[in-house]
Amino acid sequence: MFILYGRPGSASAAVEALLAEVEAPHEVVHVPRTDEARIAASGHRNVPEVEIPTLEFPDGSRMAKCAAILLHLADLYAAHGLAPALRAADRPRYMEWMINLAAKIHSADLRLFQPLRFAGSADMAAAVEDQARAEIALRFGKLAAAVGEGPFLLGERLSAADIYAAMLIGWAPDVEALLKQHAPLARLYNGVAARPAIAPVWHRNGMIAAR
Repeated sequence: MFILYGRPGSASAAVEALLAEVEAPHEVVHVPRTDEARIAASGHRNVPEVEIPTLEFPDGSRMAKCAAILLHLADLYAAHGLAPALRAADRPRYMEWMINLAAKIHSADLRLFQPLRFAGSADMAAAVEDQARAEIALRFGKLAAAVGEGPFLLGERLSAADIYAAMLIGWAPDVEALLKQHAPLARLYNGVAARPAIAPVWHRNGMIAAR
């Protein structure tokens, strides 16, 4: 069984969604925001300086970083089709977007929601936040163009990149406005959120339901 260390509304949502989609046996251990250094969950040993999300494998090994976990799990459960095969024609596009989502939108989200971590002072935090908002708007526009008629990044086929993208869309400062502005993003988001296995995960993590 996998153990996912996370918390509602964090990047562990995408990992939890993928685990649910592939029906992988797993348990979610909620790590309080004020206690990231140690996990006090009963039956689990303390993990120093745990990062959210962290996935523990059945053999006790662990890995962190949302995109890395998604990439690995999608390949591990290749039979579910959430990642193109290594030599498939659409594998490069899939990999490119997984890295783009992590390096561009996800990183901008961190600056938006935690500007003091990236600002030299409290006075600079507002500027960091404004830059992050502009970056997010720009990158969502590029994502919408890439999805096109979709409904997913790889056309009709759902991939781990869509699950990741849907989580990031759900973090937008104004999700409803974003979905109205970009029809492709609405199709992608709703397509992911409506998956029977993912819908309950979205609900537990405070994401809006498909409409």
